Amino acid sequence: MQEVLSDVLRLIRLKSCVYFLRDFSAPWAMKMDQGPFAQFHVVMRGRCIAHADGQQIEAAAGDILYFPHGNAHSIADKTGRDAVPGMRVLQDPKLFSEGPTTTQLLCGHYESRSDIRHPLLEQLPDTVHLKSFEFPAASGIDNVLPLLVRELNEGAPGADVIIERLAEILLIQVLRTILAQAKTPTGFLAAMSDNRLTRAMKLIHDQSAEKLTIDDLASAAGMSRSGFALQFKKVAQISPIAYLAKWRMWQATDLLNTTGMGLARIAEQVGYESEISFSRAFKREYGIAPGEYRRQSTN
Repeated sequence: MQEVLSDVLRLIRLKSCVYFLRDFSAPWAMKMDQGPFAQFHVVMRGRCIAHADGQQIEAAAGDILYFPHGNAHSIADKTGRDAVPGMRVLQDPKLFSEGPTTTQLLCGHYESRSDIRHPLLEQLPDTVHLKSFEFPAASGIDNVLPLLVRELNEGAPGADVIIERLAEILLIQVLRTILAQAKTPTGFLAAMSDNRLTRAMKLIHDQSAEKLTIDDLASAAGMSRSGFALQFKKVAQISPIAYLAKWRMWQATDLLNTTGMGLARIAEQVGYESEISFSRAFKREYGIAPGEYRRQSTN
């Protein structure tokens, strides 16, 4: 993927939060409402039943349930249980702890910048169920989970930071696995598996300040102009020029949020010839002028 994935994850400022590693005794059930964060649950031991978007999912030990868009869902030992809110489960460690353990869950969420809707994450399905026996041998998931469990159990100095980083690594491995399992790969994640398209994406990421054209991108991909444009749009589900424009805007929001750089300098940094043309493009994308965006983001 030539580090395109790393570029995106850095830009959206991916951050993880692990809620708990918890033993559950039957009967048990919890529900999560629609929320702003991507939710994940790893079945460390036992089995469970999840319900989301009208579908029922049976998950076994080692399986991962991932809800990229924070969709409402429930998890229980069996169907028909009365589920309690997940926040109550989080706040009461003794809940569902009486009796023999039937299931052990590792649960948490992922958050990222709300002002950047990158197609890498936007195009993922609402519900992802990864079965342990389908993990690619090179995925690394089987390696990171024991490390996560050890850090959670031992609570050694620096454990919180290590747990956050390991959970973020887990998401990257999940994304790799989603791609590896795709029977008809489409979407931005699939585009990153095409070395030709990835070279063009990397050029956009590295040289967005330059006057890049479709010919430049096609040349980087080693394809004809028309063939490249069609293939990029077909697989990534966004045209290369549209992606270039969005990447420039995302870079601009990052500079507005993290630096005191003037608008003229930011315009130059992200590939616009003047502050006026940059401001117009920014307002088309976000509905407000870049100066107003900066004031709102610092309040």
